[in-house]
Amino acid sequence: MTTYNTLQQLMNSFQHCLFFNLSDKEWKLPNGIARLLDVDDSGCCWFLFHISVDDTGLYETESPARIRLYEKGRDCYVEANGKAELLRDPIDWTRCTKISYGMAKALRYHGLIVRFRIFQATVKEAGRIARRNFFQRMFDGFNEWISGRQVGETVYPHHVLSH
Repeated sequence: MTTYNTLQQLMNSFQHCLFFNLSDKEWKLPNGIARLLDVDDSGCCWFLFHISVDDTGLYETESPARIRLYEKGRDCYVEANGKAELLRDPIDWTRCTKISYGMAKALRYHGLIVRFRIFQATVKEAGRIARRNFFQRMFDGFNEWISGRQVGETVYPHHVLSH
């Protein structure tokens, strides 16, 4: 896994994510579970939040955020840092290939669409330690100490994501 297209395909295979808003503002989008709609070619993830539309006018429009794409039984998960942007206008929603204009009009009263611009993404293996024997874990620990990162992770920096 070294190209953005591979990362994009992996991320699109997930259905939901954990969303963490890293803003220090008082009126921010709350942390929660969002439905992943699409990961596009420009390095953006599109999410649907099921939140009361009445409260969305109070939330800040842009904020730093972190997401974690994880599903039980998968051999890896994806963590990404970036900037979340709340899109309130159905015209903006149609830039996502998975949302038609008619769907956007229907979603206007039942949810909130968030576009997440990825700055850095990391793919981490799940359950790696359980599959390793004592000497392999010791060697992995030595490699982690030397490199400063976990053995079972692949980091996609910003320049790869903004191809």
